Amino acid sequence: MTERCHCDRRTAVAAIVGSGLAIGLGGVGALAQDDAARARPKAGDVLVYQAGANANKPIAAADVKAGTAQILAWPMDPATKTVRSGTRLNTILVVAVDSSKMSAETKANAAGGVVAYSAVCTHQGCIVEGWEKGPQNLLCPCHQSEYDPRNGAKVLAGPAPNRLAALPLKVGGDGALTVAGGFQGHVGISAAS
Repeated sequence: MTERCHCDRRTAVAAIVGSGLAIGLGGVGALAQDDAARARPKAGDVLVYQAGANANKPIAAADVKAGTAQILAWPMDPATKTVRSGTRLNTILVVAVDSSKMSAETKANAAGGVVAYSAVCTHQGCIVEGWEKGPQNLLCPCHQSEYDPRNGAKVLAGPAPNRLAALPLKVGGDGALTVAGGFQGHVGISAAS
């Protein structure tokens, strides 16, 4: 003899949706944990060009010139050659600035005069790809938030509530820019602190 459920339609639908959601989210969480392309930058990762003729090639510290616009990059695991491009939150901007004008905090994270920050604006999550040539500041093209790369990507103007997260760098034996530690600060959209 088969048992029958004596529940109303709303309860049955909620049970079905809840079961599907739990299965779906469990699968997504497991996938994200196992997906090296979505993993955050790790110490030892090499920075590679995000686009153009040099896409996925390592960025040499000597190739980043002071006074020029930032380079958009991805971190890459040097052992597996996995480029961590599975999430836009891993978009990194690399820029060279005058070391004599860097704050002490910025110098501690720099490789010579080269610094790296999350390229995701803290206001609405746009990619900070604009460059103010005169003052040599980073500019978000969406709502004009301006960041100072010499002072920990501090917000100078615009609606962004917080600075960009810093990514400590070092120069590897082959001259390539290498991640020295994880992001310092919140990556992505954030509330005012």
